Amino acid sequence: MKVALLGDYRADRLVAPLSAAGAEVVVLGDAGRYRNATHLLDRLDGVDVLLPTVFAPGEEQALPVYAQVGNHWRAKGHEALTHPEGFAALVTDKVEFHLVARQRGWPVPRGVVCRDRIELVQAVADLGFPVVVKQARSESGSGRRVVRDATALRDLPPRFPVLVQRFITGQEHGVELITAATGTVAWPVASLDALDHDCAPWKRARVMPADLPPGATAVLEAFVGDVVETWKPVGPWQIDFAVSDGDLLVIELNGRLGGLANLGWACTGDDPYAVLGRVALGAAPDRPRAGRVALELPLRTGSVLTPAPDGMTVKPFVPTTTRGPSVFTDAYRVVVAVPADRGAAAAAWLRTLDGLLVDHGAAVDQLDRGLRALPRDRR
Repeated sequence: MKVALLGDYRADRLVAPLSAAGAEVVVLGDAGRYRNATHLLDRLDGVDVLLPTVFAPGEEQALPVYAQVGNHWRAKGHEALTHPEGFAALVTDKVEFHLVARQRGWPVPRGVVCRDRIELVQAVADLGFPVVVKQARSESGSGRRVVRDATALRDLPPRFPVLVQRFITGQEHGVELITAATGTVAWPVASLDALDHDCAPWKRARVMPADLPPGATAVLEAFVGDVVETWKPVGPWQIDFAVSDGDLLVIELNGRLGGLANLGWACTGDDPYAVLGRVALGAAPDRPRAGRVALELPLRTGSVLTPAPDGMTVKPFVPTTTRGPSVFTDAYRVVVAVPADRGAAAAAWLRTLDGLLVDHGAAVDQLDRGLRALPRDRR
């Protein structure tokens, strides 16, 4: 069997399990540059299975093209782990997602779609400062800005249409999922810590697992169920949401795996990319279970970690792609896996670290959040 990876992001974590299962793997690292399905189809001679692997900054807008390619490929009797065109449109257009969310009653922050500057000014007047302005086809790391006052609004040069949303406070969370023919599995919910005015989650300590307040889990499950039933995603997807004053609000829906996959791997032992590779070959995914706390720490470039206590593992993660530097050039991140019985030692170690881009106390608080959320049989 021949598998074509559309893109090369985290390809190392896909090629290994695919090859181990006996598949021949070809990596089309430049696939995300194509904006025409026909041109990409011309490169797939002899391929049996298509599997996209999307680099968040710069390739998310390729998902609608991949959807078209996948439709053509399945019509020829082959397999493709590509989302349907409707879902691909939903996850690559912030305006479309907001309009659909309002229509279906999904819980999203209060917002207004604006087609010109006059509508933008009126929307900000109605919502009040601060607001978040998102270009319709913005991607991770670009195309969105927090606007705090009239001066910032005057200097804003958006490409319309845009979505203007009330800036919400509270705790940000995320969850990654894979939908296959046999159903949908989700990794544990992660806490991305408190929402900040820079919208910079990569400069916070993130932890998995994390508990949600009463009622929020049911809201999340209802949202996931509606998305799966109505939009029928195929393969990986991700939900970014907040809990604000006890209410769950969906911030974004993405059609890919992201940085949470590193936490998911350390927390459950099941690498989402490896699972995705097995699903592409027809395997049914098992439900991942939290076995340890996974804590992601942002560190200043050039800083060196002191050795971790026994029983803990520390793994650095950098984007593995052949295209350009990451947008996060001022920092690198490590994921620390902490067994339940090493919580006290981990907290003491965290307080000694130099180069952390978060407050030491905030990192310890996130560790404690993860320890509390571990299943009782894993504590």
